[in-house]
Order: sequence, then C-alpha cells, then structure tokens
Amino acid sequence: MEFIFLLDQDTAHQTGKLITANFIMMIVKKVFPGPEAKTQAPKYEYPEMVFTNQKAYRVNQVESQRDANELEVQLYSLLQAKQKLTKEIRQSLRDQYLVVETADQDDDEIEQTIG
Repeated sequence: MEFIFLLDQDTAHQTGKLITANFIMMIVKKVFPGPEAKTQAPKYEYPEMVFTNQKAYRVNQVESQRDANELEVQLYSLLQAKQKLTKEIRQSLRDQYLVVETADQDDDEIEQTIG
C-alpha cells in the first residue's frame, strides 16, 4: 500500500535518513461492518489530526513530491484548527485517497484496496 503524507514544509527537517515534521496522512477508509451487522451502512473514516513534530518517513522511501493543492491546504488548516471537514473536502478525499476494508468471514484478515 502506498502512503501519502501532507507535510508542513515550515516544520520539516531531516535527521539522518528520517524526515520529521508536522503532517497528516492522506487516507480515507471505507469500512464495511461485519456480517453480524447486515443492516449497517459502510462508514467513512477521514484524517482527523495533525501529527506534530513526528517522524514521517525515511528519505529513501519517497517516490515523488509535489506542492499541496488548494484543497489539501484547506484540509490541513481545518485539521490544525480542529474544525469539521467540509462536504467538498470529504468528497474530494473519497475520490482521491479511498481505501476499502472488508472483513473476510472465514478469518479476520483485512483486505485493502485503493480505488
């Protein structure tokens, strides 16, 4: 699985081979309830917090970099201010960063797909 981070470049610094910064993980999970809860709808889990001064990733694991777009800047600002995400941001996150989790009935393994 590919992980995407939205970093605050003003806080990012490299220590050895690690990047430490304030960041959020760009992932939305669509979680389907287990078989015992057949009437429950799937639930979306959005980014909820800004990790502050945390180790984000190793430099050698970076596949690509780009500047944040306007929507991502809004997302970061809302999370930093502990405000609710707008409907537009939630929809955009689902469109771009969705991971679907389904529980297998025979065992408790989780199957993840991005899409």
